[in-house]
Amino acid sequence: IIVDGQTVVAHKLFLSRFDSFNHLFKNVHKNVDEENYYVIREPEIDFVSLKVFLEFIYSDELLLDNNNAKEIQVSGILSLANKYKIDDLSSKLSESHSEDKVETSHSPSANVPSVEDYLIRELELCNDNAQVDTSHINSSDIMIKLVDGKVIHAQSCLLATRSAYFESYLSGRWNETSHISLCSDESTISNVMIVLRYLYSNRVDSLKGKEIEELINLLALVDQLLLNPSNLSHMIEKILSKQLTINNSCTLFAFAANYNTPALLMAVLNFMSNNLERLILECPNELNKDIISALHN
Repeated sequence: IIVDGQTVVAHKLFLSRFDSFNHLFKNVHKNVDEENYYVIREPEIDFVSLKVFLEFIYSDELLLDNNNAKEIQVSGILSLANKYKIDDLSSKLSESHSEDKVETSHSPSANVPSVEDYLIRELELCNDNAQVDTSHINSSDIMIKLVDGKVIHAQSCLLATRSAYFESYLSGRWNETSHISLCSDESTISNVMIVLRYLYSNRVDSLKGKEIEELINLLALVDQLLLNPSNLSHMIEKILSKQLTINNSCTLFAFAANYNTPALLMAVLNFMSNNLERLILECPNELNKDIISALHN
């Protein structure tokens, strides 16, 4: 997007949440430069107004604070909001600058999903094997190849900005790659989709009904992908901690001691300490020196 003599690179994935941009991008060959970027020119808009506009597109938040309010021309943001029919932005501008008598050309719309809902929907559509329309698959730019040969389509910009593991994988000498390989046994399509939905939305799927082994494998994958600690890892550790029993406590200790799961390890040790007599009677062969040493310390 070219404004005020400056070029700002934005992601079609986020802009396409709004129908106005979708219609623009359908004319894919009309405004594409030699580097295959779709070019939008807004000669009458200043850079700061475009920045606030894009921040709303990406976050659903109107980021106006005391430090930048004076330098922002509300009319420029409003012009973009009205032109591209970003109704909620027009409404928020009106609310936050009511003293300026901001006039909007649209009323707030309930048809535009939140950023989180939209990104998850796009992820699901990209990987819906039953779909006929391949436009969503074409909008993804990276394939994640799993240990069983299955493939998940995803957006590299989201993976790289929200995961240190993927950022490392997709940078440097790998930056031209079109696929990522996840070869561990824990990299099932179910587990990887849970992780991706978390990366796309910062929301944790309901893990209700998952078995202990499934949760352990999921937590191992989260750790491998450098997402520990995170809201996702904390949730899994919390669920595992509530499912501690005499029979599984030694298994969970072995796992927690080898992975970065401090909350789970503490819960296991507290459980063992409170049930030591039963552990000695019922699981004497599983109480190895590592467990004894940890309990002693």
